[in-house]
Amino acid sequence: MIKAGVWNVRGLNGIDHQQAAVALISEFNLDFVGLVETRVAQSNSARIQGVISSKFTWFSDYLGPGDRIWVGWDATELHVDILEAHRQIVHCEVHILKLHAKCLISVVYGDYDLIPRRELWLHISQSSITVGDTPWMLLGDFNAILDSRS
Repeated sequence: MIKAGVWNVRGLNGIDHQQAAVALISEFNLDFVGLVETRVAQSNSARIQGVISSKFTWFSDYLGPGDRIWVGWDATELHVDILEAHRQIVHCEVHILKLHAKCLISVVYGDYDLIPRRELWLHISQSSITVGDTPWMLLGDFNAILDSRS
């Protein structure tokens, strides 16, 4: 079993959000975490990631302006291969070491704008074809709502 979670942190520069991320990982004993909308400069990322969890291995998607997905995992429990990193999604192949099993986890931070978000959904749809029988968790903030009254 893997314990995974994703949180739209709306910025990780402040100590209060960093402490909340620490609490999230600790309270739920997460093996894998996605943090989206981090708003952290690349030059500060390693320091803040160390504050959040020094035992986690981290991947940050600094592919260009506005990229803001962080993925962290406990390397004593998981081996993670980053399969693809795009502006709105990071695809991971996750090997659960104790179980000798694997799954796929995709962490999403959908664009606010409809056109790029449609591109995200097309990408997800195309990715679903290649998943096959492998368990796949699709987690994140899609920046879309089901009903405007919610």
